[in-house]
Amino acid sequence: MGKKRKKTAGDKRIRSKTTDKVQSLLAEINSLQAQVDEQATDLERFTERDLPEFTQWLETNHSEKRKTLEEILHETEILSASFEEAEFAYSMGDFRTHAEAVVAFEEGIREEFTRQKEEAEAAAVSGKPPEGVIDELFESFLMEVKGLDPDALDGETYDRYRADFAATFDHVEEGNRAAFEKAILRLAASDNDEDHAAAKVVFRRLVRRLHPDHHLDFGEFEKSLWNEAMKCYEIFDTEGLETIELRLQIHLREPFSPAQTPALRRYRDYLKERFEDILDSLEDARIHPGWEFSLKKKTKAFLKSLQRELEGAITEATKRLNSLKTLFNLVKSSVPARRTRSPKKKQSAKKSPAAKKKAPAKKAGRKPRTEEPATMQGEFPF
Repeated sequence: MGKKRKKTAGDKRIRSKTTDKVQSLLAEINSLQAQVDEQATDLERFTERDLPEFTQWLETNHSEKRKTLEEILHETEILSASFEEAEFAYSMGDFRTHAEAVVAFEEGIREEFTRQKEEAEAAAVSGKPPEGVIDELFESFLMEVKGLDPDALDGETYDRYRADFAATFDHVEEGNRAAFEKAILRLAASDNDEDHAAAKVVFRRLVRRLHPDHHLDFGEFEKSLWNEAMKCYEIFDTEGLETIELRLQIHLREPFSPAQTPALRRYRDYLKERFEDILDSLEDARIHPGWEFSLKKKTKAFLKSLQRELEGAITEATKRLNSLKTLFNLVKSSVPARRTRSPKKKQSAKKSPAAKKKAPAKKAGRKPRTEEPATMQGEFPF
């Protein structure tokens, strides 16, 4: 058996540098966590108090005005999208004039927006999102949660995942939110046996340290960590479980080993992303008329200013709509009226010129774009 190597001054320097790196990471994490907590409190107040109370105030005192604004915005969105899509189709050479393109697109876009509005109203009643929204959520679920490329899946696998995902929203329609969350967690679970084994190892450690039966004196923080750990284990999220372990160590001020440096870095990066997301959400919240509504609602001057803002939004939106209507009518009047066939003449199998003009709308293969409507809704957040 060989002799044990003596530790040198170089070893001590390396160990000291490694310890310094861990301590530096911990200091950065603690600073980020404090910033996240502070900003999250403001955002939580807005989403859970200000916004619901503001919405209720609008519905109680200004429901007709709000309905009027929504109708104006709906019509504005239709005309804006018609001009935007027509400009693209005309630039691609699908129409002889921009005016013809506008007239050709308007009818189809109006039908599409009306359908979307009806679906949204039905979803508000049932609680289940429209099929189009479910499709968008499903694509994000595959990429961000399952880590799968939708285009790389074969048709059978894609359809199976899609059917299982859509079925979870039946629980929402039934009003059973807990069942919906459980079903989503089950779908999000990893299918890899190695992931299962790694998650079990970390979870066993957390059971010993966090299970309520073993620690009756634990406070709310430890209990919340335990609840998070169970959710992570249901989907075999090893990194999530390791992060919970780190948070517990930080909370209890326990020492960290150099081997935990990669996990600490992951947690630091997560906090950075979380902080940026909260700041983005707060930026939108602070320009919303309902910001700090729960604190200011008893002030008559504040409520009067909100009323003036609502009336101003209606006036501004009406001006914009009238401008678009005037422009659309001018465009429409410049397009020659379609000729109608005499019923006495036998129709040929060949498509009519009018049909040819309208065909490029389908050829473009593009759904009505919603960027402009979303921007307008941001300008008028009532």
